[in-house]
Amino acid sequence: MLKRILKITSIIIVAAVILIAVFISPIVKYVIEKNSVIWTGRQITIDGLFLNFFTGSMHISGLRINEANSKTVFFECHDFYTTISIKKFLVKNYEINRVKLVEPLINVVQNGNHFNFDDLIKRFNTSSPSPVKSAPAHYWIKNIEINNGSINYNNIPVKNIFKIHNINFKCPLIAWNDANTNVHADFKYATGGDFNIDLTLNRASLNYAMLLDISKFDLSQYYAPLRSIINVASLNGFLTTKLHIKGNLNEAGDIATSGKFQIDDLAIKDSTQQDFTSMRQLYISIDTINVKNNQYTFGRIALEQPYFKFNLYNNGNNLTRMMVETSKSSSDSGAKFDYSNIFTLMASYVKEIAAIYDVSNYSADSITIHNGHFIYDDYTINDPFHYDLDSLSLFSGKISSANQRIEVNTASRLNGCGKLVADISVTPDFKDMDINYTISNVRVSDFNPYSKYYVATPFLDGIMKYESVNSIVNHYLKSKNVIVVTKIEAGKKVKTKPIYNLPIKLAVALLRDVHGDINLNVPVEGDLSNPKYKLGKIIWQIVKNIIVKAASAPFHLLASAFGGKEDDMKQISFHYTQKFLEKPQYDNLDMIAKILNDKKDLNATLIQVSDSNLELSKIALLTEKKQYYCDNIIHVQKDTFQQNELDKIYAIPTQDSLFNLYLNQKLHLTGTELLSVADKCVKLVGVEALSTQVHYCILHRNQQAFDYLVKEKSIAADRIKVSYNRDPALIIGLVQPMFTVNYSAE
Repeated sequence: MLKRILKITSIIIVAAVILIAVFISPIVKYVIEKNSVIWTGRQITIDGLFLNFFTGSMHISGLRINEANSKTVFFECHDFYTTISIKKFLVKNYEINRVKLVEPLINVVQNGNHFNFDDLIKRFNTSSPSPVKSAPAHYWIKNIEINNGSINYNNIPVKNIFKIHNINFKCPLIAWNDANTNVHADFKYATGGDFNIDLTLNRASLNYAMLLDISKFDLSQYYAPLRSIINVASLNGFLTTKLHIKGNLNEAGDIATSGKFQIDDLAIKDSTQQDFTSMRQLYISIDTINVKNNQYTFGRIALEQPYFKFNLYNNGNNLTRMMVETSKSSSDSGAKFDYSNIFTLMASYVKEIAAIYDVSNYSADSITIHNGHFIYDDYTINDPFHYDLDSLSLFSGKISSANQRIEVNTASRLNGCGKLVADISVTPDFKDMDINYTISNVRVSDFNPYSKYYVATPFLDGIMKYESVNSIVNHYLKSKNVIVVTKIEAGKKVKTKPIYNLPIKLAVALLRDVHGDINLNVPVEGDLSNPKYKLGKIIWQIVKNIIVKAASAPFHLLASAFGGKEDDMKQISFHYTQKFLEKPQYDNLDMIAKILNDKKDLNATLIQVSDSNLELSKIALLTEKKQYYCDNIIHVQKDTFQQNELDKIYAIPTQDSLFNLYLNQKLHLTGTELLSVADKCVKLVGVEALSTQVHYCILHRNQQAFDYLVKEKSIAADRIKVSYNRDPALIIGLVQPMFTVNYSAE
């Protein structure tokens, strides 16, 4: 009887074990899905779950965790595997032999400093101290692995969306009795970029050591966060770096790194799709950066082909216009770091480091800039000023905060023909310095927009050389400046009211020596710590005094053999928008006819040299000023104007606020657009119509010159050739359109 009872009992136990083994998996699946919202605050669904009590293994397929109070998926995983040692578990030794996730996907949503997983952190936060101190749990988590994972990221306020894919992660062991954890991770960005990370972390001290290897990371994904700060049209470039980093997670400044950092083909366009700044490459070789120990040691720092454009306007510049006005947000909550934007996060970190740590111990093997390009445009004056610095180079040699001096040499080409060479020597604290530079072969006419605005006088010719020797000691400046201008010639005063009423043309004639050159010595000294002391204003005041006090002298233009001026034989100047030749041009043609009649073996070639783009702008400007004069001044529409009316039209300042408002209203503009007055006029008149007018002016001037010499002065047609310039190099630096005159033997 006893044997029978034991047999039945054994059968029941075996049956129970079998039933549990068979039904435990669906039961666990049901319980998890049923109670997931209570346990986690989120709905969890599972396609399949297999649990083996005998081996301690579990396999979950099709795992999905929704967003809080939503059916949107927050996390999903194609397969999840784990194996637990049941035998050790029974004696409170928690050993997990395997944790593997296959194709996990997490959707991260950020809104300011808040994330879509904040509720999970709050729910499972275990930072509060336990009231009862107990012995540490004995645990081992082995062979943690992620295969082919993905992260979708969406920063809602800045509209920054990107994807990280092909995420692979390996961690061989996390153990209670070993604080060190080794991790390897690699992944790719959808837009481009390969990341490899090897990390060793001490979980007790939070000391870490990491090798970060990034290849060709596409920076365009940061366009959206950059656009939320500054109004740009595009951001492109690639980041490559290999850094060894050590530090402690508890202290932001406890970080040390070495390796290389490289950015290639960086380009940022402004809101008008124009190049704002760019560079072909920035390369930084880092020997040691140790923030905590104030050690900043670099190898080579090289910047290749940097480009930057700066535009100045009456109400600011292109930088201030591009800045985006930001409103108060969660980023203003007083948090130590602002996570709302990658750029604000970096700014927060730098601010934190700068407030705590000193940066006074630095060195670099060399700092170089090669083939830089800087463009400056000034739209605050009547005629826009444009200046172009290219072929910019800089070389420092070895620099160090331990040296007595830091030496820097730089050079650049100025507006296509000038040259800048500078030598700079400064103390490591940048308090004392010597700056010596030479600017040579600079066209004076390049600065005509300023000379016309300030003194109402353009320059027709002149090449400047400027040598400056400067020493600053204890904020006190001593400066020697030598200015030499050769072949300078001032033009007629323009019909605008200048800022300074100076006799420029007379002064130029008086200051020129027998060779037609001007030599000025301008010594300057003063206390730079005095806020009222401005070097540029002091030099200008000295030059102004020299001009005003200049003594009288004979004019240095000699009459030619035919009783005329030499310049009249070489060129015939006229004005843009001038359709018909006038008396000054006919006087020049008379001189040509006189020469040809006297020298029968000579032929004359007249080449009309003008900037058709500039003439197009000036015709547009004149057309709109005429229309403005009719609409807003005389309130009568007319096609022809008397000379006194034309004088009034010409006298309307290009920067006149009412005229500019008139253009904005016609174009339905707000006034904040990056458009010059001339650009607005071109838009109103139309490029096609203006091009036709320019073409007509060119042909008509040529024909008038030819007909006058042949028909009025009876010069044989085969001795006269009148054409238009086809060489774009001849209009570089051209101030005033003209016919150049060349003579040749038959």
